[in-house]
Amino acid sequence: MALAGGGIFQVIRYVKEVPIVGNSLVIRLTGIIFITILLLLTYSSVITAFSTLFFAEDNEFIFVSPFHPGGVILGKLIQTSFYASWMSLLVLFPFIVAMGYIYKFPIYSYGVFTLATIFFFLTVAAASMSGVTLLVRIFPARKMRDFLIVGLVIGGTLLYIFFRILNIEQVLRPGQQILAAGYLSLFALPKTPYLPSYWMTKLVASFFSPGAGWMMSFFMLFLFALVFSAVYYFIAIKYFYDGWEKVKSQERKRYLPKGSFPRNPVLAKDFRTFVRDTGQWTQALIILALIVIYIVNIYKMPLDVPYLHYLVAYLNIGMIGFVLSSVGLRFTFSSISLEGRCFWILLSSPLNLRKLFRLKFMENFVPMEILGLTLVLGSNYILKPPLALNIVSTLVVAFMGLTLSLMGASMGCIYPRFDAAAPTEIETSWGGVLYMLASFFYILFLLIAIAVWARADFLSIVRGYGPDKVFVFIPALVIIVLNVSVALISYKRGIRALEEIEFQV
Repeated sequence: MALAGGGIFQVIRYVKEVPIVGNSLVIRLTGIIFITILLLLTYSSVITAFSTLFFAEDNEFIFVSPFHPGGVILGKLIQTSFYASWMSLLVLFPFIVAMGYIYKFPIYSYGVFTLATIFFFLTVAAASMSGVTLLVRIFPARKMRDFLIVGLVIGGTLLYIFFRILNIEQVLRPGQQILAAGYLSLFALPKTPYLPSYWMTKLVASFFSPGAGWMMSFFMLFLFALVFSAVYYFIAIKYFYDGWEKVKSQERKRYLPKGSFPRNPVLAKDFRTFVRDTGQWTQALIILALIVIYIVNIYKMPLDVPYLHYLVAYLNIGMIGFVLSSVGLRFTFSSISLEGRCFWILLSSPLNLRKLFRLKFMENFVPMEILGLTLVLGSNYILKPPLALNIVSTLVVAFMGLTLSLMGASMGCIYPRFDAAAPTEIETSWGGVLYMLASFFYILFLLIAIAVWARADFLSIVRGYGPDKVFVFIPALVIIVLNVSVALISYKRGIRALEEIEFQV
């Protein structure tokens, strides 16, 4: 949050220094921020509302309890508002602090802004929940939520690429204030007093000068929250229970191609689980979006400094390693624990545990290897490093995919969490922390070994003759020994831990 605050502070101060129109541009920038937050908050509130209203596990208990329906409905509103908007606070809090410091806002303005922000969040949440409650009466809730999640991922990726193509980072260079003004003028916003973002912008602008000009904006935000909360209350009182009953009665069917793909029963089970579990395949979709964003960032990186592409290609190996370790934490490390309380079925089956370990490893290794090679080949195609570095980085990433997959499968067997209610509990467990630490040091040692060779190779390019053979063979030997030893230890230790698991139903 401190880094975000520092960045926002620099941007606001920079725009404020534009001659004549600086303050007007700051207000326009404020409007852009609030309309963007409004759009993102609406999407987040809609998706969150499905979970808090219709997919919550405590609904059955609530409906048979003596709680008053009105209290339950208002509690759902507060819960949804918090879950959907807490990320926005990470932007709004440093934003108002930076604005207050630069423009010397009065002390009371922070309290007024806090209350107004609560009204803003409640308005968006109430409007979104009203819409969701009505839509559930028409469309299947689960399919609609899945569609919205996919749309959010694709839309967010395209929006990010759009801003990267605009080269907005150029406006932050010294002496480019006029260019910054031109960019902001592209985003001229119409006056929309029927949106709460308009009154949030007016509220912040009223703090530029002392007085009670903020009261009108504050009252309008309060009125928005009151009206939309009342509308949501009456809609939910009438349709919430019927909508929940409809969701519970719907049978979710997934149709898979006929045949026996994949042929192994364990792989077939995991494949069906992946297809049916929205959380898993949406995360896979997010990973694909991150690949696109990663490649676009490499493409837009300024590489006009001589030999900078060599340094970036070297550091790119470490970045890909950390991406693979994060993916391994979510999928490979969690694969055994995600069996949950049904793991006893695998233990009681005639399936050999060594084969089970190899299956869990292979079903995660292949996607991780494809991911790593896609990133390294795509980035190397853009960076165009020397042939030697291109080959070395590709081979090292291939080794990392293998080793990190084995480490994840092994440590997942050593530190299982069969009682976890959600994948996040597995990832944040003690075993997950140890896996990330082990992955960090493994990648660090690899980078150190590669750095010895890369330095010699870079100097040979500058001087015009090949590097000393000792700086080629020793790092290569270290890389091979490190990967082989870590892979073998992980494989043996993982199988032993799997065989020693004591599972209680």
